[in-house]
Amino acid sequence: DNPGFDAQHCFAFIRRAKGEIVLVVVNFSAEDKHQRVRIPQHAFDYLNLPQGDMEATSVLDGGTIVVHLASDDCFDVIVPAYSGVILQVHG
Repeated sequence: DNPGFDAQHCFAFIRRAKGEIVLVVVNFSAEDKHQRVRIPQHAFDYLNLPQGDMEATSVLDGGTIVVHLASDDCFDVIVPAYSGVILQVHG
């Protein structure tokens, strides 16, 4: 359970393939959403994900941010209304 994530209007998932990590957060609401995304420990275990601060590139606009990936913490992302954020994590 994560009270910082609006599961009624938003959806998030993570994929890893060929050494690339992609995080996707989608907003189905008419309002911009500040979301706190938590990746569960079993995802770190199953996908063999690294933990810590990592640079990520936005696939949609090319901007870069730092995301903190940790099973005991959340990372923050602002998702525009009726849109999404796709982050390619370098780590």
